[in-house]
Amino acid sequence: MSWFEALPAALVAAAWLIGPGVALAYALGLRGLGAWGMGPTLSVLLVSFAAVVMQKAGVTWSVLPVLGVTAVTCLVAVVLSVLFRRIAPPRRNDPIRTQWVAAAALVPAVLLGAYVVVRGIGEPDRLNQTFDAIYHYSAVSYVLESGSASSLTLAPLGNPQIPAGFYPGAWHGVTSLVVLSTGTTISVAANAVAWAIASVVWPLSMLLLVRQLVGRNTAAIAVTPVLAVTFTAFPWGLLGFGVLWPNLLGLALVPAGLGAVLAATSLAKEDILGRRRSLTMAALVLVGTGFAHPNALFSLAVLALFPFLIAVFRSGRKLYAGGRRWQGVAVVGGTLAVLFGLWVFVSRLSMFKPVREMYWPPFETPPRAVGEALLNAPNGKPGLWALSVLTLVGLVLAWRMKEHRWLIGAFAAVTFLYTLAASINRPDTRKFTGVWYNDSFRIAAIAPIVAVPLAVIGVLFIAAKLAARVPALTRAPALLRTPTALAVIVMLALLPLSRGYYAGTNIGTIRGVYIDSNPAEGVLVDRSELAFQEKLDQVLPEDAVVVNNPWDGSAIMLADIRRKAVFPHADLPWGDEQRYLAQHLADAATDPKVCTAAEKLGARYMLLANKTFWSWDNRTKRYPGIKEPSTPGAFELVASSGAIKLYKLDRCGSASPNR
Repeated sequence: MSWFEALPAALVAAAWLIGPGVALAYALGLRGLGAWGMGPTLSVLLVSFAAVVMQKAGVTWSVLPVLGVTAVTCLVAVVLSVLFRRIAPPRRNDPIRTQWVAAAALVPAVLLGAYVVVRGIGEPDRLNQTFDAIYHYSAVSYVLESGSASSLTLAPLGNPQIPAGFYPGAWHGVTSLVVLSTGTTISVAANAVAWAIASVVWPLSMLLLVRQLVGRNTAAIAVTPVLAVTFTAFPWGLLGFGVLWPNLLGLALVPAGLGAVLAATSLAKEDILGRRRSLTMAALVLVGTGFAHPNALFSLAVLALFPFLIAVFRSGRKLYAGGRRWQGVAVVGGTLAVLFGLWVFVSRLSMFKPVREMYWPPFETPPRAVGEALLNAPNGKPGLWALSVLTLVGLVLAWRMKEHRWLIGAFAAVTFLYTLAASINRPDTRKFTGVWYNDSFRIAAIAPIVAVPLAVIGVLFIAAKLAARVPALTRAPALLRTPTALAVIVMLALLPLSRGYYAGTNIGTIRGVYIDSNPAEGVLVDRSELAFQEKLDQVLPEDAVVVNNPWDGSAIMLADIRRKAVFPHADLPWGDEQRYLAQHLADAATDPKVCTAAEKLGARYMLLANKTFWSWDNRTKRYPGIKEPSTPGAFELVASSGAIKLYKLDRCGSASPNR
């Protein structure tokens, strides 16, 4: 499949991630960059809300009901906006010039992101070769098969032995809508949604944050999108590790949420959202971000802590200066006490215990970890020297500009968390890093949310110095002496200094889990298995239930062709029937219990694929019964290609003396 053929899926992915939310944003009274920047967050909210409502109402997950929920929600928002028009009138739009600059600035970012994705993934239908991908592909398949995308029931993937539990299903809901809207495969839809998040949602969200920081500064708006897709840790780091697609979506929404925080704390410059509207939208932003991934909520909390504290201290100081000293002290002291209590409460919540106890061995010394954070080179990635210079310049300037000092605190906090995870990771440090699985990759991905605005400030500073100190510019055309033009010139100079905006580094980050899979870890679905998928799609009935070993890539193969696997993931608790089949399926000809278990599950097929993934992991040994039949008679070979074989269980118990 060519990328040109996948273009409709990519456009539809971007439309689902932006369209519903922009409609709701306009209904709520937002305009321009405020509406478009907040659009993805509200789209995620609408898709996730629709999924829960439809599941509760017994409505099958499909395109039209989602659009219906969106339309009804927008209508309610319009009514509320009219009722509260005096309190929160619609926001004024930015000048048309600002809007055109923002639109034009998105184009190179979208194209640069597309280049990285195309070169990094290879073909648009190429499957991701990581442990987490097994769950995510299977989850999308489960959504399409079950007709439910609710985050409240997604976790067990339909396994009746596991109680329904929350799992952030926004990414899976959006990806399934792309499949339903275009008829493409799950693999193509997943890659299209990944591109749309990295190249469209993330730059849009970051545009809103920078717009709230610096106001109607077209120079800043012109350079923000390209800078956003240049950093490796995010978005590309999460496309090359895990793979963490829900995390990718959640963190891409955080800048917009942070922009709303600046509005709510009166720290935004020429605010485009509005303080009252931001306060009333707080629940929408929190729920939407949480449905994308709870990690994103905690990341937003860490970054938002600093503008929030500035607002609290300003309020306390104002009270103190006005003669109400004890009230001022109470406001500041009470806030700090509440924040400390919340941190203690969250760090001890039992629901986060499995997350807190995840262990990743330290791999750096603390000084080296700090150095990696300063060079934007976490987890052994190459240093982004040119970008890091801009970031460090931005840090110095942020200290000089009081309204931007919170960026320094946010940058220091992320560096602190990364250092704990990468170089220490002890039980006492997990009180800080536990909600991110104590994982340095997830924490490092937060850094660009702060680093991009700092780099923008650095570009604006250099552009201003060019305007003031280069005499030749006085003889240049007036258009080339504008702040926007000079900022663009700085970005053009960054192109060779960063070796093409570090596209090679970012491509290499993705290739490792698509094209250049680590031979030591093996691959889930190799080329022979990919070739077998077409045959598998032809011979397997649409309602087939297939017994498989999830460690041999079969779960992904079945998910991509939308067939139900008995074992859709490599590490879920299984029911009694599933466990028995995992241990004894090959004995179907002589063991009546196998037949009983298979009948209860509706399983009539067995798929054997190439076992090449994580052979060192002891969990791969949990499926000894899924192998070549030990006694002939029960299975019929339906299709094969080398070691890849599909059997039909059509004469179960045929050799058993008890049957």
